[in-house]
Amino acid sequence: MRRFTMLAVLAACAAGAGCAGTTAVAPVAGLVTLNGKPLAGASVEFQPIGSQGVDPGSMAKTDKDSRFVLKMQLPPFREGAVRGKHQVRIYVYTELTAPTLDADSGGRKKSATVPLPLIPPRFNSSSELTVEVPAAGLPDHHFKLISP
Repeated sequence: MRRFTMLAVLAACAAGAGCAGTTAVAPVAGLVTLNGKPLAGASVEFQPIGSQGVDPGSMAKTDKDSRFVLKMQLPPFREGAVRGKHQVRIYVYTELTAPTLDADSGGRKKSATVPLPLIPPRFNSSSELTVEVPAAGLPDHHFKLISP
C-alpha cells in the first residue's frame, strides 16, 4: 500500500498536479506585529484557497526582530508561496505553569506546563486573514495584528 501511495504521488507530480517543484511560486517575506510591537517566535502559515488541497502550503517562524521568510511545506522546500489567494494563520504561544492534582500519587500537588495562546483565534484557528500572492511576490508584507 505504501508503495502504491508513493507511486500515485510521483505520478501526480509528473502530471504537474501541484507538487512544489512544478507549481508557480513567488517569494513572500515580511513582518508580524501585535498592537504595534514585534511578535517574535510566531508561526506564519499560508494555505492556498481553492486548490482542493493540491497546492502545498508554506510556513515560517518570525525571528527576534519579528521578520519571516516563507518556505514551501513539500519538497523541494523552496522559499516562497504558491501564487494566488491564501488563508493565513498566525500562531504564537507562551507557556503557563499551573498547579494540578496528580491522581496517580494520591492527590499530591503537581505542576503542568500548558501552552497559552497570545493572540485570538481570528488570526489562527478561525482565521479571517487572507492574502493574494502575485507573480512578483510579497517581499515585505506587514501583518499588523490588533488585539485587546
